[in-house]
Amino acid sequence: FLNDHNGEFAWLEFDSEVIIPCGVYTHKNDQRESLHAFIKLLQHFYLDQPNFKV
Repeated sequence: FLNDHNGEFAWLEFDSEVIIPCGVYTHKNDQRESLHAFIKLLQHFYLDQPNFKV
């Protein structure tokens, strides 16, 4: 993720057949509400967009 404060970078649309697998890993005892909210957000996104390329 890029936080471009000075406007030197440009975002380009990237359309590719390349799929990059990723995962979310946590500690077993991590009970932060923010973590649970993030996981629920991801689950909701993938249920709504099942064909989304990662």
